[in-house]
Amino acid sequence: MIVTAGGPGDAALADGWHNSRLWPGRQGDLQWSRLVGNNEMDTGLLIANFFFAAPSVAALATNHGWFDALTGGAMIGANGGPLLIADPYWAGTEFGIYPPVVDYLSRNSGILREAVLLGGPVALPEGVKWPVGNAIAMPGHWQYSEVPPAPGAAARTRQESRDAAVPPSGLAVNRSGSVTTAGR
Repeated sequence: MIVTAGGPGDAALADGWHNSRLWPGRQGDLQWSRLVGNNEMDTGLLIANFFFAAPSVAALATNHGWFDALTGGAMIGANGGPLLIADPYWAGTEFGIYPPVVDYLSRNSGILREAVLLGGPVALPEGVKWPVGNAIAMPGHWQYSEVPPAPGAAARTRQESRDAAVPPSGLAVNRSGSVTTAGR
């Protein structure tokens, strides 16, 4: 089975496939699942629904940079959960949460026990914890905790935060409930 995630990867594979540059003579034997959404947030949701039938943990990263998604994707994948993409400036919503992402969290609230917000308030506004926490737990019945940056990153994080006038932190929401933030 071949699974493509996102438009560029899908387009590259389609080009090779249709021009018989990939697996000559075997095209009929292979299954191809295309996980291509209208935007990066939809693609993230397609991947989450395809690979994670019952996640106990999920992570959110901003779509305004790749750092948190790259490292956070590996971390959350190793823990059996999906990486969801949030736009901190999503028009028409409070705290930048794309409504289908909140719907995904709500649909999986029976099994989700924790959500990790990657990048701290530099990447995602602190107010994001409310819609995320309320989606995976009874509204207002969840805990919020901050995870300090790794020791080697602390000096850099403090300097970056001073430059940006934002304190370093991380967030997590878990269902008993808690939201955790992993800061940078």
